[in-house]
Amino acid sequence: CTKDDNYHEAFEYLERALQIDPTDAHLYCQLGAHYIQQHKLKDAALMLNQALALSPEMAQIHINYGYLYQLVGDYEKSRRAYERALIIEPQNMEVRGWYGMVLLSLGQWRTGLSQYEARLGHNTPLRLGVQIWSGEPLHGKTICVYSEQGIGDCVMCVRYLDALRTSWGAKRILVACPGEVSNLIIGQFGVETYSDLLSLPPHDYQVAMLSLPLHLDRAGVAAGIEFPYLKATV
Repeated sequence: CTKDDNYHEAFEYLERALQIDPTDAHLYCQLGAHYIQQHKLKDAALMLNQALALSPEMAQIHINYGYLYQLVGDYEKSRRAYERALIIEPQNMEVRGWYGMVLLSLGQWRTGLSQYEARLGHNTPLRLGVQIWSGEPLHGKTICVYSEQGIGDCVMCVRYLDALRTSWGAKRILVACPGEVSNLIIGQFGVETYSDLLSLPPHDYQVAMLSLPLHLDRAGVAAGIEFPYLKATV
């Protein structure tokens, strides 16, 4: 039911199931998730408390807690909840990515960026068969930096593009991004922009736009970025 966004019907099924078995922690956990989706956060907390009392080692309970606390801006509690979930399910890359976002919100940049890389574990790269760049030298090579999220994240990270040439020696830097970003950065950073992926030239490496801060920071490059990094063109 929840996949069809029929939350009301899903709620009724869960309520009936609880009447049959009021000791099922999974049901309380699912009700907690339902209330979070409805932004009824106090009710969600009550359901998750019930679930936790019944099954403290269920990872999904802690995941739901982490998301709930993230929504209300209590990042410290969210961090602890996600850490508990990852102790139980250390291979859950989706949760590790959320954990990275919370660490970034807490100002723990280096660890947060590293953990946030886990998001790529369940995302398809731009082109299969092209090596993902992880910080190695780029002398004479072509690298494609691709946008994976919103326009704001793109604009935030374009400041790092020029360093791929000046510090890593990239011969060509291709940027696959929305047209709005392409228009903004055209003629800057020495890059070629492509909003039509079918026209993207062959390249040796690819890297997600939001992975640039991590790789550049590890090499001590990010601190050297000049501001303002975007200039208006007339």
